[in-house]
This record gives sequence, structure tokens and C-alpha cells, in this order.
Amino acid sequence: EEIADFLSGALGETVSVSQRGSGFSKDGVPIISTDPIYTKEGLQRQRKAVRRTVFAIAATLFLVVGGTLFYRNFIVPNQAAQYYDQGLELIREAGAYPKNSESRKKKFMEAEDAFARGENILPNHLKYLNLYGMEYTRVEEYDRAFEKLFGKVSPDFGAGPEEPSSNAWDKREKVPIIALAKGQIWDNSKLPLAGKIGNENRMVLVAQDGILRKIQKAGAYIVMRLEKQTHDNVTYRNLGRFHSSIMPSFTESSLGGGRFKNDQLAINFYKQVYTDGNEPYDEQSTAGIAKVYYNRREFGKAASFYNKIVEIDPSSPAGQGGLLSTYIEMWKEDGNPQFVINHHRQIKNNLDIEKKLSLYVLSKLASFYTDLNKKELRIRYNINPVDQVSGMEVNDNALEILDLIYHKTEEDTVTGVEREGADYAEGYYQRGRYFSSIKESIQARRFFEKAATLDPAHYLAAMELAENAIRLANFGEADKLLNEAVKRFENYKQSYGAREEDETLIQGNVGRIYFDKARIQYLSAAGIQEKDKITEFPGKKIYPFRARTPMDSLAKARSMELKNSLEGFTKAETIQSDENEFTLIRRWRTPLPASIQRELRYFKGWVDYMSGDFAASLNEWSGFEDEDEYNHSTLLMGKANAFFYTGQYKASLGNYLKVQDDMEGRLLNMGLPKPDDPYHQEVYQTLVAAYNNIGAVYEKQGNTAEALKHYWKAIETARKINEVSEIAMSNKDLMFKKEAIGQDPLLEDWLSPTLDSIKKLTRE
Repeated sequence: EEIADFLSGALGETVSVSQRGSGFSKDGVPIISTDPIYTKEGLQRQRKAVRRTVFAIAATLFLVVGGTLFYRNFIVPNQAAQYYDQGLELIREAGAYPKNSESRKKKFMEAEDAFARGENILPNHLKYLNLYGMEYTRVEEYDRAFEKLFGKVSPDFGAGPEEPSSNAWDKREKVPIIALAKGQIWDNSKLPLAGKIGNENRMVLVAQDGILRKIQKAGAYIVMRLEKQTHDNVTYRNLGRFHSSIMPSFTESSLGGGRFKNDQLAINFYKQVYTDGNEPYDEQSTAGIAKVYYNRREFGKAASFYNKIVEIDPSSPAGQGGLLSTYIEMWKEDGNPQFVINHHRQIKNNLDIEKKLSLYVLSKLASFYTDLNKKELRIRYNINPVDQVSGMEVNDNALEILDLIYHKTEEDTVTGVEREGADYAEGYYQRGRYFSSIKESIQARRFFEKAATLDPAHYLAAMELAENAIRLANFGEADKLLNEAVKRFENYKQSYGAREEDETLIQGNVGRIYFDKARIQYLSAAGIQEKDKITEFPGKKIYPFRARTPMDSLAKARSMELKNSLEGFTKAETIQSDENEFTLIRRWRTPLPASIQRELRYFKGWVDYMSGDFAASLNEWSGFEDEDEYNHSTLLMGKANAFFYTGQYKASLGNYLKVQDDMEGRLLNMGLPKPDDPYHQEVYQTLVAAYNNIGAVYEKQGNTAEALKHYWKAIETARKINEVSEIAMSNKDLMFKKEAIGQDPLLEDWLSPTLDSIKKLTRE
């Protein structure tokens, strides 16, 4: 109170000990002041307010920083990716258009515009530079591809006036080791980015050759080494894939290619992954090197690199699939299927990775089992055709594998694009081949049609449809399909190799198309007369022209068509060794199937035979294997007749006797003769001809008793099917008069235009 009095006097106003109206607290203590700061409750409220303020400031900072990072690391890349992905899709669409078409050019312009938009947001994106490079490679735009994968410099490697040509991309072996020239720093403003021209004062790089080169465009390799200053293994691998591409448009100088083709450089790019990329056991790079040797048909080296993969990872689909594919090619060369079967059983039963194999490796494996000869497997190679683990026979594997393909989804290892086995043309093509091999032609046709629809480049599917039509004698439809097959081959052959499944198309023999076209011409004209139906008897009994009555104009036209068919048969043979054909296709093309080679040679000899040039026909028929002759009595009969007419009676008799034995053996299994059965007609009439002609040989040799006996056998055999053998009767009646009148005995010299019997033709 004394202090209060003192202050009151000093201040000139009354100072009270307590605040007016404050009263007392609930504890009876006088309240001096009610300011919240001086109370416990107030202090707590103040602390809460401070905490709220701090939290608000922190939240604001978090939102600002987080939002910035989210925008920079998610929104911006996402926006850029949308543009980049749009461009990739446009490139794929462009690939469907013909080269040099306006639609194709327009799509590429749109793709580059989309790339520029993505570049404007996020420039020098290694992922998309690589993807664009690989997509451009697949659509045969190699300059664009290289600009995206490596870049563009001036002067180009090997193009400078003072440097050796060995520096060029198609000759150099070493990977360029590049750095910015002294005094240079990376500056995007000097590059043509996002549609801008860029500063004329370009950045300059230098490689190990010491030559200064201006950077005109920065591809993935230049960006990786000079801007990012890192080692990107995806870029190394893609440059390896690029330089080892096998498409004829890439490799053939006649098509403007060859400038970038360099297998050794490709291998060294792959090896960069082992060294600078610090991945010494990289599976994709090892598989890439193996593929280089595989494409060169150096299968031993290819297998050794695939083995390196499986030694590290036995369950690697790339390694095991590569080995399997290589073993299949080795089987095609030596005929021994052991490696393939044993390796497949290991993959399926021990490793359980069959489902992980690529769509094409599975398709190739299905094709292998479709073509496998089960009898030969056991007898020649001593391989049990039944898998002891699964209990499945080898040929049943094909259908099971084809079902795997149908239900499989596969991601492209390079681009990441998914594709469904249900839309895989090669799977349907191999399914068609499987059903064709078991004589289910309706099913086979359905799958060939599906394959041809899904893949416009698949000329083999169109060819198989044509051969199906030929078997049905629908020659008009067959000819249209063969023309379509030729068109597909000519339109797409320069791009074969861009896809894994193109291997089937590369190996297909286009000579088979020309054989089929000539076969239609041949079969249409072979009957000479319209009543001659060459798929049944007696229409198959076609006599040489000299034995016929004078031909009318229609018959003469057919005879001319028959001779013209020889040009097609010759083309079918010679196109195999055509030096003008692309190296890749020449190297990989498989020979015509043995069955087609047999038919081709028989057809050519038959045309000569019909023309009366028996020496020429023998020349065509001389190269048949013993097994082919043994299984084809028609061929034996033709050769026997030709031997007779060229005075080689012993050889003639030997062939006739073989035919006699074959036909008599068939009679034992036929029961009573059925004159209305075409197969019975074929066997009996062939035997009639054999008996008569054996008699003719004996007559020429002076053995009249044997001659007469066989003439009678011919006459009696003909009666069993209600036929009359007029030639045998004439020979019998004139046997003792021919010498006097200077006449040789007559042959039953008719010859079927088809090598196979009616039974086989009907079954097919």
C-alpha cells in the first residue's frame, strides 16, 4: 500500500493495490491482474497457439516443396511420357504403310512432332531415345534410328577428309570413346531440341582418333556419355542390336543398306556392358552376342554363348530357349533330333520353364515335333518316342505346345509392348501345319486363313491355302492364292528379320510357289483331252502323243501348256541358287521338301516322255533314290518303258519285274476284284501293262514262250475287271508275224501324270 501511495503521488493518479472490479479468486486471494499470460490456463493456450503456427508453417513448406517435387518428378515426366508414347504408336502405325507413301511420311512427321513435344518438357530422355531408335529400326528407317540411338556428328565417322575409311560404321571394330573437346561444356541451347534449330555454334566432341566433330544431333549414346556422364547399359545393348540387324534393307547395298551393318562392332557394344557397364554376367548382352553368331549360322559359337547364360542361371528362358532354337537348326543340318528332344525334356520336366519360353521358340519347337518321323526316331537314333516322365509321345508335344502359345502373353524384351498368343500369326500357321500333317485339311485351312489374316507378310500361309485348293482341284482359287503369296513375298522380303518370327519366312523356299504355279499349269493340261481325269482311272491312262490320233486345236493347246509348265519347274529349282537374291535369304533358305523335289523331277520327265523324248525323260529320272523308286511303281513303269524304247532291254525288264512284284503283292490284300473301285482299276490295269510289257521284252530277246505266257496273263488279268487288253491280244496274235512285217511288239506305254497312287491322292 505504501508503494501504491508513492506511485499515486508520482504519477498524479490513484494507483490501487488490486485491479478494479477484479475481486478475489475462488481461493480468496486478491486478483491483481486478469491478463491470460499470467495464468496457467492462458499459458497453455498460448503454447497451443505457437504449436499450431509452427505446424502451419511446416505444412506450408512441405506442400510447397512436395508439390514442386511431385510436379517435377511425376507430373512433368508423365506429360512428357504421354507425348513420347504417342509418337511411338505413330511409328508402329507408319510401318504398316508402303515405303515412300504419303501416309507413311505423314505418320513419321506426326511421330517427330510428338517427340518434339515430349522433348520440350523433358529433353534428352535416354529411355525414349532408345525406344524411338528401336522402333525406327523395325520399320526400316535406319538413319532416323541411328540419330536416336547414337546421334549425328559432322564429319561422320569415316567421312572426314583426313581420316581412314576404316573409321566408318560398317568397318570399324572399336566402340567410339567420346568426350567434349577442350573448353567445351554441355549446352542444350546449342542443340536442335523441341523443334528448335539450336545455336549455330555447335558443341564439339572428340573420339580416340583425335578428330573434332560437331554435334548436329544428340542421340542416346552422346547424351549418356557427354551430358549424363554415365554408362547406360540399355543404350549399349540397343546399339549392339542395331548394328547386328539382319533385314535385307539394312544389309544389302542394292537396297541402300549396308552403311551401319557391322557384327563385330555390335559384339563390342554388347561387351561394353560387361566392362564400363559393370555387369560382367549380363544375360541380355550375352544372348545378343549369341544371336549375332546364330544369324551367321555359326551354331557352335552361338551355343557356347547361350551355355554361358545357363551356367549362371539354369532357369533362364533366354539361355535355354536360345539353346533349343540353335539345336533345332543343327537338327535341320544333320537330321539328328537327340539334342532337341533331350533338351526339351530337361526344360519341361526338370526346370519347369517351358511356359516361359518365347512365343517364337515355342512355335519353332511345335514345328520340330510336327516334322519329326516317329519310326525313324526309334530305329535310326534309338530314341524312345514316349517321354518317361509325362507319358506323352513325341508327336503329341506339338499340339500341347500350340495350346501353350494360344494362352500365353508375352512382353517385348526391347520395347515392353505386350502381345497375346491368341493374336500370334505364327502360332496359327504352325497349328495349320500340324493339322495338315495328320490329314485334317479343313482344320488346317481354317488356321492358315487366320495366320494369313493376322500377318500380311506371311506368304507361306497363303501358299499353304493354295496347295489345299490344288488338292481339291480348285485350280482357279489356287492360282489367285499363289499370286497373293508372290505379292506378299516381294512386298516384305526386304524387311524379313525385323521380328523373331520372320525366321520362318526367311527359311521358306519361294521356289515352292513357282512349283505350285507350274503344277497347276501341268495338271490342267496333263489330261490333254477334257475327258481325261488325272485323279481317277481310266483318266490317268495317258499315252504319249505319238500314240494318239491327230489332235484337235484344244488338245494341241493343252500340249503346248504342258511344255510351258517346264519353265515354271525350272524356275522353282534355280531360284534356290539365284545370286541376285538377298544374302540373308540365300543363306537361310531351306531346300524344297524331298516330296516336292520328287514330283518336280517326275513331272519334267513325264513331259519329255509324252513328247517321245525318252532319253531326256531317263535323264530326269536317273537321280531318284532307290527308296523313291521302290515306293513309286509309276516311276518304275515310266523308266522301264523309256529303257525299252532306247533299246536297254535288260534294264527295262528289271523295272517291269519290280512293278509286277509290287502289284501282285497288293492283290493279295485286296480280296475279290471290284471293277467300280478306282484303286482296284489302278492296280489291275498297272499289272496288265506290266505283264504285256514283260512279254514284249521277252519277245525282243527271242524268248517266245515267256512272251506268250505274259501276254496271256495280261489278257486274263484285264478280264477280271471287265476290261479287254487289246494291245496284249494284238501282240499275242501277231507274235510270229511281226518279224516278217518289220514291226516291234506294242507296249502298254500309258503313264500316269501323278507320281502318287489314287489311294494317296484320295486320302490327301
